[in-house]
Amino acid sequence: MPHGGRRPGAGAPKGNFNGLKHGRSSRQFRQLLDALVQVPEIRDLLLQYNRHQQRKKDRARRVARSLFTRLLHQVPEQPNPELNQVIDQLRKAAGPSP
Repeated sequence: MPHGGRRPGAGAPKGNFNGLKHGRSSRQFRQLLDALVQVPEIRDLLLQYNRHQQRKKDRARRVARSLFTRLLHQVPEQPNPELNQVIDQLRKAAGPSP
């Protein structure tokens, strides 16, 4: 039996497009994307979409941070002094409550 590498016959059958449907790592997806970005209008649309998605992610992070900070400042005193110390450190790092 050979050692190392893939086992002969392992993996998806030839022509299987699961990688194209489910992931950015498929060879077909990469080839399609490479061809599409050669068209200036499509490249501009993809870049515009990417900027839009980045703004949405940034906003989601800001909202999550604000919620976390608010919740953190509402945590009551805990019976465990070590836990209180951690909570205090998190509060200092988070800054003032919004």
